[in-house]
Amino acid sequence: MSLPNLHTLKLRGIPRNDDSNVLSSFQRVVSGSSLRTLQLAFDRSSGNPTYISAFAAVLPTSLVSLDILWCLEDPLDPSVAAVLPCARLPFDSPTIQRLRLHRSPEAVALLNSSACPIDLGSIQHLDYRHTVHPALSSFLRRIGRTVDRITLAPSDSTLSKFEFHMLPRLVHIDCWLTEELIPDVIERLPVANCIHSLRVGTSHDTWQDASIEPELDMQRLGSDFEDAILRKLPYLTTVVVEVHILSALGQPNYPIFDATAVAASIRKSMPRLSSTQILSVCHVHDKYFRAGQRR
Repeated sequence: MSLPNLHTLKLRGIPRNDDSNVLSSFQRVVSGSSLRTLQLAFDRSSGNPTYISAFAAVLPTSLVSLDILWCLEDPLDPSVAAVLPCARLPFDSPTIQRLRLHRSPEAVALLNSSACPIDLGSIQHLDYRHTVHPALSSFLRRIGRTVDRITLAPSDSTLSKFEFHMLPRLVHIDCWLTEELIPDVIERLPVANCIHSLRVGTSHDTWQDASIEPELDMQRLGSDFEDAILRKLPYLTTVVVEVHILSALGQPNYPIFDATAVAASIRKSMPRLSSTQILSVCHVHDKYFRAGQRR
């Protein structure tokens, strides 16, 4: 099978590593392709550093964006390990510019290894979620000099172990506007940071109708967020609030999105950002979330 025009590939629910057909099928699909974006989402019992390494060893050199999801430790059948591809030569490695790690601590073990068959020296965008590992600090030190953008989930409890000072060139953060954002991200940034832009996601419902979730005071949260970033981020020039329009299917009393009302509510909570034109508000339809759901 040859797919020379293949640019994006998403593999989900990759089965246990005793499935001898998985790697050979994968290699046939990507061989000779111009693949640029790859997502490897493992079955929760199959992600293993050795298994990941076998996939990495056959990646095309055109690859620039890699997602690894659910790479959790799992004993590898010796008979399978014996036939896995060996690590490629360094000059034949893909150079990754964007890396996503989602609940994949064992991927850190591979990526931080000297035997890693991927060139990580040019990563610019790191998307990190729930991926604590003893080698994380060393891994961040290894890639940190090139990373200028990071995507985070502030509700991720593992951020307490994330060392932001390992990313001295970080200038942009993507995240969700939550109660945890201020203490777990903003306050933990080094004093000498270079952050100049933030993009924070939020849903339209609680900005438009405070009675939907009374315990979540969005006006107070917006004000606290404004205070924190103006105090901690001296080079800040841009804040984009991305409003996700949630589906109201099955909830007839749910507020229909009113762009003017939502933008006015957000700007009211952040008057200093609004007055200096640092703040902008945009909106997107969120096909993955419905009314009542939270990030």
